[in-house]
Amino acid sequence: MHSTRIVLPVVAALVLAGCGVGFGPQLTTPANVAATTDQIDQVTVSWEAVPGADRYYVYRSTSADESPLAEGPYGPVPYAATNATSFVDVTLAGNYYYQLSAVVDLTGEESQPSEVVGGISVDGPPAWDPAIVLALDSLASLRLAADRASLTDFYVLTVPSDSDAVEVTVRRVEPDGTLEQVGSAFASARGGVPRSADVAAHDGRVLVALVNASAEVEIWSYVEILGVGDFVLANTIDAYDASPTPLLSLAARSADEFWLAYRDAGGELRTFRLDRAGSETEVAPPYSGGNTTDAIVADVELAASDVAVAIAWEVEDDGGTTTSAAAATTAGGPAATWTAAAGLAGWPDPPDTGSTGSATVSSLDVAVSPGGEPSVVLADASGLFLHSGAAFDGGALSGAGDPTPSPPAVALAARADDLLLFHADAGADAGVVRSSDDGASWSTVSTEDFTVGSDDLGILRIEALGGRLVAAYETGDVAAFVRVYR
Repeated sequence: MHSTRIVLPVVAALVLAGCGVGFGPQLTTPANVAATTDQIDQVTVSWEAVPGADRYYVYRSTSADESPLAEGPYGPVPYAATNATSFVDVTLAGNYYYQLSAVVDLTGEESQPSEVVGGISVDGPPAWDPAIVLALDSLASLRLAADRASLTDFYVLTVPSDSDAVEVTVRRVEPDGTLEQVGSAFASARGGVPRSADVAAHDGRVLVALVNASAEVEIWSYVEILGVGDFVLANTIDAYDASPTPLLSLAARSADEFWLAYRDAGGELRTFRLDRAGSETEVAPPYSGGNTTDAIVADVELAASDVAVAIAWEVEDDGGTTTSAAAATTAGGPAATWTAAAGLAGWPDPPDTGSTGSATVSSLDVAVSPGGEPSVVLADASGLFLHSGAAFDGGALSGAGDPTPSPPAVALAARADDLLLFHADAGADAGVVRSSDDGASWSTVSTEDFTVGSDDLGILRIEALGGRLVAAYETGDVAAFVRVYR
């Protein structure tokens, strides 16, 4: 279900409403408002464009006896805002009621609301949409981000590994499962090859972090002016270790607080909090092991909810013959500090659940629930291992099928009530997505699976918003795809 989301122009309008500037007579009321009654788990509301309007407010009620114009301290509170002439409400099955108004951002002027229209979201068997091709060559980076504030928007980032013009491309996964490119594809500011990159988004604000050929981290921000948007360079941070494999991760706790983690030139973990402008404040990292024994950070992943940020990382030493992994969390904010992730058995010490310290961790991922509980999944030669601070201790995954020995990649996502795991399954000879509400028993999300052969799966990513999932993956024939489950 959607939660009320108010962007800055909405706040301005509500304040003006409190000063006597409410529904105004200048803008015409949106006409021909209609809502669908036959879509599975969503309602699409559409209307005609209003001349002079910068955006539209969508008001919603779940009862025919209640007005969609719910009153707040400064007047009616919009359910959502959009600059398009349609809105897709991804929601549970039921009856919903909508009103629309047109808005001028500069003055906060709002038109009279439209008549109430009713829409119906119907139950149906959820399934994976057909795969959409992202790339037909190998990728240096494939990342996926969910905008929790929008409840509908996912972003997928790709960076090809073998190309004469290597560029970062960001696409938004639309509610109907199609892809829309966000801004232009772009290379690093220094013109070098962006060997590693990540994307994060919150409330429509999209940031990209990439590694350039000069061993620097560049922060790019998507900026929209008068309806035209593109990525612009917001900041550059130096001292990145670009060899042998760049390591970088980005996550958004809010539209004003993004988090960045990467391995520096000494092989150490560095973490930063980024503000709305992309400026960084360094936060002491949870790991600082020194490089005296050739120990380096071998992997790092970030995840965030509105109340917490989680980080998981792998440390490799002795020439890569031994590894250990650990996790930490922070509540964020100006006084942010990292603390060992409570409830994760064996963390931040090397896990003792089959990853003995002598087996190389081939992949790890981290997720954090809306309430702030972190979970980490590891893949090593023994299989898959899960640690969580929610309701269970670390241990080998049971009921999770037959994970491929030493799987090349694994991905994890968290929702309010369950975890989602995307991995290769030797028994099914396919990639599968499974869910669990306790970490002990796992069920397949869909009877469909990613029938590409377990050995063919390379990079895996998965994100969730409500009942909607997006999976991005690369196969052994160096093709990359995205699929939507709804």
